[in-house]
Amino acid sequence: IFFSRPALRAMCRFGSRRGRVDAAAAVGDRSQAATIALIFRESLRRLPELYGPIQAFLPSVSVPTTVLWGTRDPFFRLTDGQRLAGAIPGAAFATAEGCGHFLPDEDPRALSEAILRIRSVA
Repeated sequence: IFFSRPALRAMCRFGSRRGRVDAAAAVGDRSQAATIALIFRESLRRLPELYGPIQAFLPSVSVPTTVLWGTRDPFFRLTDGQRLAGAIPGAAFATAEGCGHFLPDEDPRALSEAILRIRSVA
């Protein structure tokens, strides 16, 4: 039920604090929704296996990095974003005020400005 098509659409709507995510387009047809559900289910079953190598790699990232986080993300806390930034040497942490989980859809300007700031530092 958690990864059903209606639940995935609700997740898109709930995750967007500015209402700019097209849930129907993001979830797609039944086939696409089934694929998304499969990815979520398998990822949850294999979290340590899938994400352990990523966590181990983060300290070796050597490019300018900014972690941009929505201040109203309903799925992950600000402290999760801060922890991620802290795991990458020299990474900056910035927030997108009032945004939820889907930053590119909710505030593309904040995202592009964060990218441009990284480029100007590099």
